[in-house]
Amino acid sequence: MRIEHLAYLLEIARRNSLSTAAQRLGLSQQALSACIKKMEQELGVPLFLRNRQGCRLTKEGEKVRETAEGMVASYRALCADLSRKETDEHRRPLRGMLRIYTNYPFFLPLNPNIIKGFCERHPHLRISITELPQQVIYEKIARPGSDEDQSIGIINVPYSPEGVLAESFLPQSSLKFQPFIHGGYLACVGRLSPLARSRRLSLRTLLKYPVVMGASEEMTTTPLHYLLKQYGSPRFILSASTLSLWSMVVTNNSGIGFIHDALLKKDEPLPGYLQELVFIRIKERMAAATGYVLPHQPGEAAMELTKWLHPSQSGMNLTAPEFSRS
Repeated sequence: MRIEHLAYLLEIARRNSLSTAAQRLGLSQQALSACIKKMEQELGVPLFLRNRQGCRLTKEGEKVRETAEGMVASYRALCADLSRKETDEHRRPLRGMLRIYTNYPFFLPLNPNIIKGFCERHPHLRISITELPQQVIYEKIARPGSDEDQSIGIINVPYSPEGVLAESFLPQSSLKFQPFIHGGYLACVGRLSPLARSRRLSLRTLLKYPVVMGASEEMTTTPLHYLLKQYGSPRFILSASTLSLWSMVVTNNSGIGFIHDALLKKDEPLPGYLQELVFIRIKERMAAATGYVLPHQPGEAAMELTKWLHPSQSGMNLTAPEFSRS
């Protein structure tokens, strides 16, 4: 039995019609029918029931369909991977320096496969990752670069109370911002915190406690501060530039933290440094978008990284609109 015959079976099952499936596949109805008969003879069971309403899978056909879906998907993924590798081998390798600037130090540590895979695919390219205040990031990316020295920003932009991205955090018209994650925030506390048994709390309650910030500087100009100050006066006790340090301080009940819920993947276990934390939903709306910032004429290396930032690895939203300041 050939893989393409299994794909034919899936198409017929999807359309519930031999003639419609034949048209979609570019085959004659007789040729497609002959393929199905050959499969039925090889397996020794009927695969379809045919009547005036079309084609319907038998019980045996349903079992074959379940297996065929996995086999066809795996085969197509293999073909796509081999094709991509062949293209990469014939393409001029990327060289020089790609500078990644971020105001959100948690995104890349919680998605390590992005940088790992990108570096493995482009071994001749040097990578620099620097955390900076948002406006400084914009200034650096706006400066003209060269083919050997390119830059990209990965930033977090809060939503305003009106439900749109806060204009004061968006770049000037010479840059473009493309969101790829949208979501809200969760509060984080240690397991021994008096708040640990709460599933949902208001910011009025949460802001009675000191806050541990996930940024190395400029605490009062970060997206998180913008969101929190709408509900009170947050009291920041520490600004941590690394995820492990931030987590350690929160775990030890020195303060509460906040983390973007899109970074906590439902289908993956939590990293070790987050497993001692308790996550609490917030009653009020605290939302932000993470995206990348590029000049209007970005370099090849920067554009290549944007492909890795899209959600094939992390369930992100691909349909986000592009924002730039007019």
